[in-house]
Amino acid sequence: MLNQALNDQKQEIIEFVAERFERRLSEEIASLRAEMHELVSTTKAEMVKWLFIFWVGQVVTIVGILLAFFK
Repeated sequence: MLNQALNDQKQEIIEFVAERFERRLSEEIASLRAEMHELVSTTKAEMVKWLFIFWVGQVVTIVGILLAFFK
């Protein structure tokens, strides 16, 4: 009877720890997803900014070359 009670107690502890672990894991995954979403949004904005700067620079260079060529 004592062995059965001990086994039941061990099983309850294992279930409790497993539930706690799953809940903690879910919270961490949600936090990680939020951080990744923020990072991706920031990265996209930075990329658009640098692409705009690049294309403006290219247009200015081409216009300068064409003006020098046709004068």
